[in-house]
Amino acid sequence: MKKTKLPRNDILTKEQILHVAGLANLQVSNQELELYTKQLQEILGYVEQLNQVETSGVKPTYQTIDGTVNGWREDEVRSSLTQAEALSGAKRTAEGCFVTASVFEFNKARPSVTKAGPFPARSHRDKYNAILTEIFNEETPRLGGESPLIGHKDLFLTKGIETTAGSRVLEGFMPQYSASVVDKLKKAGYRAKYKFNCDAWAHGSSGENSAFGATKNPWNLDYVPGGSSSGSAAAVAAGLVDFATGTDTGGSIRLPASFCGVTGLKPTYGAVSRYGIVAMSSSLDSPGIIGKSVKEVEKAFKVMAGEDNRDPTSRNGVKRPGLRLQRPGLGRRRRMKIGLPKEYLAEGVDGEVKKAVM
Repeated sequence: MKKTKLPRNDILTKEQILHVAGLANLQVSNQELELYTKQLQEILGYVEQLNQVETSGVKPTYQTIDGTVNGWREDEVRSSLTQAEALSGAKRTAEGCFVTASVFEFNKARPSVTKAGPFPARSHRDKYNAILTEIFNEETPRLGGESPLIGHKDLFLTKGIETTAGSRVLEGFMPQYSASVVDKLKKAGYRAKYKFNCDAWAHGSSGENSAFGATKNPWNLDYVPGGSSSGSAAAVAAGLVDFATGTDTGGSIRLPASFCGVTGLKPTYGAVSRYGIVAMSSSLDSPGIIGKSVKEVEKAFKVMAGEDNRDPTSRNGVKRPGLRLQRPGLGRRRRMKIGLPKEYLAEGVDGEVKKAVM
């Protein structure tokens, strides 16, 4: 195989990056342009190398988890919304029917500017803009106890309760059924009070890309909370709920949990059912949980995890080799080799973080 020189300066130009940034209404400084150009040229150089690999005799794989098989799910007849439930989310009704103009008109609340641009925004329910929808009204919600108070990232379908995925496209959408995770937690006694803000369609890592305005970090309102499960982490950090669900494809639970100083768990892919969750990347999405401590998160995870015949990639007892305190001989091991991808410590990483890791 012929090795491609990295980075490939001829594969992508600064002008092309500026053009794409303009399409996304993003402003890029000269320093950022230099950094992004170098990084993207290197990534595309790797892609060129992969294109040169001889694969004619390699049998393709199609499953992320070994041992899983493609499944066929028969359509199920399940109870849907009653007429009263469906109409409860309408802005206006007439003689028991929707008013067409009200279905399509936007909320006329004050405008809000997000990273992506100006959007009409609904009135903020909290100073962190973490809450999009209130599921039930309780003036002094009781935290803790036998029935923990939770909220769901607005990618999780909730029957009869608006689910937007942080986008105007789904504004007013009232799901006919709930996600498997939502049903499991409800059955276990968890009380869902809120639907939480998130980067639209889970496309973002800062919490600034929601069509309903950026989420704020409770520790400092001038800081971002991380994303895309921004509202979930901010709400837990602010004490609005005991737990909050989230999803993680490339850091969308881990980042906001870190930014907001709470505990986040991104489970192994397949450990938790994805059924009824708006997908970002179906072969990578992992539903998870954000809470205040490892012990509390573990308790909620045990409720969420398990096989679901509506999601063929979910399995019982998903296990992977890893570091566990009860692993024989681990406590006696003096030295361990830990690999760190060099790209994780590239230019732009906070010096304090880099020093702590290295």
